[in-house]
Amino acid sequence: MRFRAGAAGFILLLLPIIAGCQAREQTEQAVCPPTSTPGGSSPQPLRPSAPDYDQLKAIDDNLRWMATPWGESYAGHQVDSDSGRVTLWRKPSHEFDAAVDAVPHAERITVICAPHSFLELWWVVHDLPSEAAGHRLSAWARYDGTCAQVETDAVEEVRRELTLRFPAAPLCFAEPA
Repeated sequence: MRFRAGAAGFILLLLPIIAGCQAREQTEQAVCPPTSTPGGSSPQPLRPSAPDYDQLKAIDDNLRWMATPWGESYAGHQVDSDSGRVTLWRKPSHEFDAAVDAVPHAERITVICAPHSFLELWWVVHDLPSEAAGHRLSAWARYDGTCAQVETDAVEEVRRELTLRFPAAPLCFAEPA
């Protein structure tokens, strides 16, 4: 009886610890919503009467510079001069997000979670051969962090060979435009 009370007491002591770990896991998973904007502002796009191209250029320059030191978080970005917005794809990182918040005119940046960082995809592209199934390949990391884009004139043949050779690699295939 005494042992049972001790074991029950031990389990009661563990419950707050287990609950705390579960809460932390849920918080960490919630860090990257499908879309957000730096500074916690609304993800609704700005509708300026005329886009400020100097601001967009400054944001573009800053984000290009951030690709090197933040390659494990940064996936890519795209400037939409018509809407006056910049879309940034990234893997969650508090440090990277703080750096993005510090970019002048960060309110024009919409942040979207990416499955892969630029650096992850760069290594996939680096490991790909220049030819597969007897056809030349062109490959690069997609700006949205989804995959290493492979272009070839024989998509199905190359897809079969590369998915056998690199089964875990995030690859997507297309014919040249």
